This record gives sequence, C-alpha cells and structure tokens, in this order.
Amino acid sequence: MKTRYLLFSEPIIPDKTEVHCEKCGGRWTIDSDSPVGICKCGIPFTVDMPIIQSGLFCWVQAFREQGGVGEMYPTIEKDYLERYDIVHINYTPGHPNYIEAVRNSLGKSDTKIVANVDYAMSMWETINPFNMKQQLGMADMVFHVESMGAYALQRFLGRVVHTIPHPVDVKHLKMVKRTPDEKPLATCQWHRYGATWSSYYYGMLGIDIKKFLVAFVGPGPQQLVNLETMFDRVVPAMQYVPYIQDVLNKATINLDLAPDMTFGRGLIDAAALGIPSVASETIEAARNIWPELTVRPHNHGDIARKTKKLLTDRNFYADMAQRGLERSESYSCASAYNRMMEALYGNG
Repeated sequence: MKTRYLLFSEPIIPDKTEVHCEKCGGRWTIDSDSPVGICKCGIPFTVDMPIIQSGLFCWVQAFREQGGVGEMYPTIEKDYLERYDIVHINYTPGHPNYIEAVRNSLGKSDTKIVANVDYAMSMWETINPFNMKQQLGMADMVFHVESMGAYALQRFLGRVVHTIPHPVDVKHLKMVKRTPDEKPLATCQWHRYGATWSSYYYGMLGIDIKKFLVAFVGPGPQQLVNLETMFDRVVPAMQYVPYIQDVLNKATINLDLAPDMTFGRGLIDAAALGIPSVASETIEAARNIWPELTVRPHNHGDIARKTKKLLTDRNFYADMAQRGLERSESYSCASAYNRMMEALYGNG
C-alpha cells in the first residue's frame, strides 16, 4: 500500500509534470508520482524529475521515489488531511501554531502528525520554549536533523526525539556531469545567520586557488568590509539547480565552516558530486563523511593544511572524492524515507 505524505507548506514542488513526445510532438501532463506511461502514438516514456532542492522540501521526492505519494499544501480541512498517512510540519517561531491547528482539525485520527524543529540550536533564542513544548507535545513523532539537537529536544520534552536528516536528492545529483574549472576553485559557503567569511579568507591566504563566496544573503558585500576584494567572486543566493550546475559543479573543493551544530545539506550536495569538503567539526555530515577533513571553524592553520593536502596529494583527493560519492548515499531520499518509516512504525 502506498504511503501518502503531505508537507504542510506552500506547494513549491509541482504535483504535475509536462511530458513531450519526441516522435509525435504531443504534450500533456501526468502525476509526478506516476512517472511511467505510454504516449498515444504507442511510445513508452519515463519522466525523470529534475533535481529537487536538498532539505525540507525534498521529503516530497523521498516518498515519491519509494512508490508512495508526496505532496505539499497548507490546509486544516479535515477531509483533506485524512487523505494522508503522514502530515509533516516544520516548527518555526514564524509559524508557531501550525501543529495545534492541524491537531485540532484532525482530533483522534489515523493520520500521523510528524514535526521537526529546523533551526540550529544556536538560533533557539528566537523560540519561546513554552510554546515549543506545547506544540511539539501534540505531534505523534518529533525529530531533529542532527543528533545534538535531537538530544537537547529529548531532554527538554521528556519524550523520544529521533535524529533524521532531511533528504538530499543524491540520485539526481550524481547524474550531473562534472565540469570543473581549469584552475582550482574553492566554493566557500556563506551562512546567512552569521558572517562566516573570515576563516575562508585567512585560512586560504597564500594558496593558489580561486575563491568564490557562495549563497551570499545580506547587505551589499561592500558593507561587510569589502568582501568583493577578498574573494574572486561573491555569488548571491540563487535558484538551486543553476547553483548546482553552474557554480558548485565547477569546484575543486568545497569549504563549509559553519559555527553552528548542523547536519550539513550543502556539504552533502558537494559529496554527491564527488567534491571533497574541508568543514567545521560542528557539521554532523562532515564528521560522518570526512572526519579527517574537519576543523575548528576558526583554526586558520588547520584549514590551510587540509586545503593544501587536497590540492597537492592526488591519491588523497581521489580517495576523499570517492568516499563522498559513497557515503552521501546515507543521506539519500531512500535512506531518509527508511529512517522516517522506522521512527513512525518500526520497533527501534
């Protein structure tokens, strides 16, 4: 029986996909969770969905890939909600009462409410703890995307909180043809909740490599001590697929020096492309995929040493790239789906 999943969110990922037959030129739409069919001219087709942005929205893809139904829509209409086995709500201080509204609508129901707290622990200062405890108490299952946050929530709530990283569309990322720049290029991940430029700049001083500060969000870079003079390019936040294909895909190495406890979806994007990352020891995926490439986020000497080793030791680089390809699978849509189903229905 298909598991039916609803993400309580505006529908960013379409439920329909347009099909074009190269033989007869016909066009029509099909359900995105039923991507196999036959054209009226008799030609069989399979629609391969585009890369879905890693993280929260990729849960829709995870359920579709496993033969279930994955959709996005925010509603408290009971009849609509009860079409689904799972209603997933991302708890944030900007929408603090979604869980309560859905619970009041459903009452006692076979439909399970799954809730997660998407914020890194360093940002919990913006969350009212009394509201968070009340709201999460109405969910059938609670998870956090990294283990330290899950432990903190479990201690706070007095109930089991699972560690389930959001899915990454590893399958489609691995289909992207690599087009690295001729000159070594480092992509340096900007984090919008804290200025993270300094360790990239000081850590790579004297290293012959192009440096792109990517996913930049904030005031103009000139208002932040002239960032455009410290990096070869400051790349603003952009649509996910062009970013993957035109920016990250060209990198030799990736650096992510987030000071927060995070699970590291951007780093997993790089791993699935075969791009090693020098990363903060606070990022759980970095510890799981490349423990020998983790650093303290402000240890400039260590950042330099590990960056240089990747650039000068070809065998080491090849080993790290291959490890990224292999271990990124533990964050795939299939792995995320299995963790979710085990947490909800398993004996673990």
